[in-house]
Amino acid sequence: SFVIEAPVGMDPAEPLLDFIMSPNPAAERLMMSFQSPKNQNLELKILDATGRCIVSRTLEVDAGKQTVEQPIDDLSAGIYQLQLAGNGKLLSRKLSVR
Repeated sequence: SFVIEAPVGMDPAEPLLDFIMSPNPAAERLMMSFQSPKNQNLELKILDATGRCIVSRTLEVDAGKQTVEQPIDDLSAGIYQLQLAGNGKLLSRKLSVR
C-alpha cells in the first residue's frame, strides 16, 4: 500500500486514496478501506457484466481513514465492476463474486 499525495491546491485524480477491497473474490460481504482527502458524499455502484447497475448506495464519509462494509450475498457468482464516484471523479475496480 502506498500514499498518493497531491500538491497543495490540487485535487487528487481519484476521490479516494489507498483504496483496498477485500476479499476479492468475495462471497457474502465486501470490505473497503480507503483514505478520503475530505468530507464528501460518494456514490457506490456495482455493475454487472452488461453494465446494468445492481447496487447503488450513497456513502457519507469524513476526511481520513474509512472502512465500509457492503453486503453482496444477494449477487450471483460472476464478475462485476465496483465504482465509487465523488467530487466529479471516479474510482473503478473489478469485483469477483463466488
